[in-house]
Amino acid sequence: GAGQRHRGRRRAADAPGPPALRPGRRGVRRPGRLRPHDDAAQRAVPAGPRVPTDRVAAVTVLAHPWPGALERARDAMEALTLEDVNARAGLLERQDVKYLLNEQQAVQLLHRLTDSHQVLQIDGRRAFGYDSTYFDTETRQLYRDHAQGRRLRWKARTRRYSDGPLCFREIKLKGARGSTVKLREQCPAHEHGWAGPELARFVDAALQEHYGHGTDLRLVSSLSVRYERTTLASVDGVERVTMDRDLIVVDDDGRARGGLQPGMALLEVKTPWGCGAASRALAGDGLRPVSLSKYGVGVALTRPDLNRSGLRQVIRQGFQEQAGSRAA
Repeated sequence: GAGQRHRGRRRAADAPGPPALRPGRRGVRRPGRLRPHDDAAQRAVPAGPRVPTDRVAAVTVLAHPWPGALERARDAMEALTLEDVNARAGLLERQDVKYLLNEQQAVQLLHRLTDSHQVLQIDGRRAFGYDSTYFDTETRQLYRDHAQGRRLRWKARTRRYSDGPLCFREIKLKGARGSTVKLREQCPAHEHGWAGPELARFVDAALQEHYGHGTDLRLVSSLSVRYERTTLASVDGVERVTMDRDLIVVDDDGRARGGLQPGMALLEVKTPWGCGAASRALAGDGLRPVSLSKYGVGVALTRPDLNRSGLRQVIRQGFQEQAGSRAA
């Protein structure tokens, strides 16, 4: 009777396996797919295992779900020197395309690029520590310019290489047709993270050269981003690929405020025109670029009071937050 039919429907709903389609329903959302209201330009990447947010500083160094796999794929590639990278693919004016990959996807990409790319090696090492301190106004005006998509926008930082004494002042400006122009000059290591007169002179000169005007903004140190980077350059000299792992964001008080989820990597493909062999390989796997900057994500993690609507999806996709603990 009706009661038996009703009980039968309950048993069918409780049965294992994928849910049955209801009349008028187009399909069932599968794991890893985006809902219609999500950003259609981004495809969800399966995340690595989550950990308590108060342990970010520890897991950023240790938690890799496929230990050694990426290192073996990287070490199977031919090596090249820093001089080779700069001569072949310096690309200080370029198009940048970014991807969030889990470690399995990163390993697969390295295998695909073994014949077409070589890996930077210095003193026998193929991965290097980076520490970048970004500068902004107290009200984070430069972040707001980026979030609002202003055509003429820029960001300034000092970058110290953790494995040696090198330190640089750098500025990245948006150029023609959305290209990125990067200018840099070497500075003493003790000026890393200092918004002093030399930084102001460097920034003002760069803006005068590329935008035709300087700036009267008063810059202060905003946050730091630390990570381990592997750099590849294509044999034909038209593409550079960087892969960042173990990324943490540190606020101006020295507290770790989050970073990449364990097992995730931030990949950047840098070419004169914006689409290289690595991008084509990722597109063949159905992976799409993400729109982010490390500084933008850093501000979103350290300043939850500011608007971060354009970054919520990408933060869910590959990053994790924490309340703040003293960084090592």
